[in-house]
Amino acid sequence: MGRFTPRDPLYADRVADAFREQSASARWGAWLSAVSPGAVEIALPCGEALSAAPGVLHRGIVAALLDDACVLAALSLSSPDDGAATAEHKLNFLAPASGDIVTARAEVLRPGRSVTVCRAGAFAGGDGPLVARMLATLAISRAA
Repeated sequence: MGRFTPRDPLYADRVADAFREQSASARWGAWLSAVSPGAVEIALPCGEALSAAPGVLHRGIVAALLDDACVLAALSLSSPDDGAATAEHKLNFLAPASGDIVTARAEVLRPGRSVTVCRAGAFAGGDGPLVARMLATLAISRAA
């Protein structure tokens, strides 16, 4: 974390605002636990309402959590009025997302003015085993 220089000195505030306003994860009770230039961490408590089976977070929720983390990581390096949207992603589920909490960590691999590539992982129990891995390409929408 921290190997990139953000274009916006207020990137952390902008990422936090985007998380609150646009993130499905925020509506499910997740919180933004870390933000740095090119990296984001989101933590989500695993409740029964979000489970696919007792004690296992639904895979669609895991996918959305990882997607939100990638978008926010891309936003942390974009210009102040730019947006980011997923253009494509590959997702591998490696194990059930079980435990009290799942943490998504996303990092920018290659920032760009029009396309950014991110990698994210979801971890059971916060720092437990890797349960899913995403590689995402994000389209950066330029401010007018």
